[in-house]
Amino acid sequence: IIPRYMEIMRAKLPLLSAPNNWLRAFRDIVRLNEHALRDVSNTTLEAIVDALLPRFRSAISLGKRAVASNCYLSILFLLKRRRYSKSFLGKDDPRYHQILDCLDDLEAARYKGKPFLTESKKTFIDSLRRFLAHNATLEDQHVGGNVQEEPADGDGNDGN
Repeated sequence: IIPRYMEIMRAKLPLLSAPNNWLRAFRDIVRLNEHALRDVSNTTLEAIVDALLPRFRSAISLGKRAVASNCYLSILFLLKRRRYSKSFLGKDDPRYHQILDCLDDLEAARYKGKPFLTESKKTFIDSLRRFLAHNATLEDQHVGGNVQEEPADGDGNDGN
């Protein structure tokens, strides 16, 4: 069932005008199922990342914290794929650098005169950077278990 959902996500994400609920569901499927990505190809997951990155950039520029949060959390949990494919989103993959660029933009972003990220979210982003670089610490491994839902952005009935 999960590989089929991933194929649907791959096809639908680029077309959705309001992706937040889809991103939240995707994030939770991968977060809560330790082996959700075992039977999903790198090609499918890379296509999801390709569709996720423009959403991430847009969320940052528009100040949509809930969407941005679901994007960076999805990226973190997608890294579970490395259990089955060590090279997934490796340093030689252009997506790796695009993710780092998004994280740089996220950390520098201000919205309505305030920093986009709270201090605890900045700590989370630091952990995500270490996971991407294959340098995560034991403390970083606990970061995914401390996921807190961002409140809806108020731009629609589902926070999109």
